[in-house]
Amino acid sequence: MENKDRSTYFWRYDGNPDARQRINIWMDQQSNVRNSLKMLVLYFADRFGNKNVMDYDVQKQLYADVLNLSQSSSENLTESREKLSSSPPVRFDGTGSKSSELDNILNEVDLKNI
Repeated sequence: MENKDRSTYFWRYDGNPDARQRINIWMDQQSNVRNSLKMLVLYFADRFGNKNVMDYDVQKQLYADVLNLSQSSSENLTESREKLSSSPPVRFDGTGSKSSELDNILNEVDLKNI
């Protein structure tokens, strides 16, 4: 395969209207599309080398990453829910059932000696 030194690459995306809309929305959110795309390509090259994106092994790893992400986020959500349900309710009116060490110290101060 011949190595080409590209300074410009034009990309015409057509076909799936949903994909086109998602790409446009993503591009609208980038402060600099050129730098964002460059960062994504360099990240991919660091992670997978110069393999074709459509290569079976690359696709398999990307799919596994997506599954791991969704599993870890659902596990984190479950852990958060468990922590919230097992923790005692928080009182904001200053009438909490537990008194802090500072409260105990102040309760023992004899106001007549101040």
